[in-house]
Amino acid sequence: MLVKKSELKLIPDSDPILRRVPEPYDFAKHGGTAEIFANVLYEKMQEYKGVGLSANQLGIPVSVFVIGFEEVRMDVFNPRIVATYGESDYNEGCLSYLGIFVDVKRPEKIDVEYYNAKGELQQKTFTGLTARIFQHEYDHMLGKTIKDQVSGLKWALAVKKRKKSRSVA
Repeated sequence: MLVKKSELKLIPDSDPILRRVPEPYDFAKHGGTAEIFANVLYEKMQEYKGVGLSANQLGIPVSVFVIGFEEVRMDVFNPRIVATYGESDYNEGCLSYLGIFVDVKRPEKIDVEYYNAKGELQQKTFTGLTARIFQHEYDHMLGKTIKDQVSGLKWALAVKKRKKSRSVA
């Protein structure tokens, strides 16, 4: 799956691709380009100043996302959350809704399975920010966004806050 980085842009939040469950990444068909694809996603994530980015946010409907912050760099293909533990709130934003931040309740610890860009199965447990970002990006793999994680009122207040902050700036 070769894509030109220069042609990729964040799709509008109204694009139906964000609401569809993406197809599994086919390593048999595209495996030789998986690392290149992951690198392109990672570079786009950095360009947009994010800590995670899913392929479908760029209009590519495949089950792939990347995570990157501090010393963490993960290429995640065909993920699955197999267990969750605890729960906490955290203020999240999303590249699909720039400037909107809301408190989202999510599990504190997760057990996951996914394939890396080499097609190797990974089984890991995450906590903290890594768990939070993984779950956020995993939502995109289910056709969900941050907007689906909060009440309509909470979302409306966050949108209003963004508008107010932009009018002041």
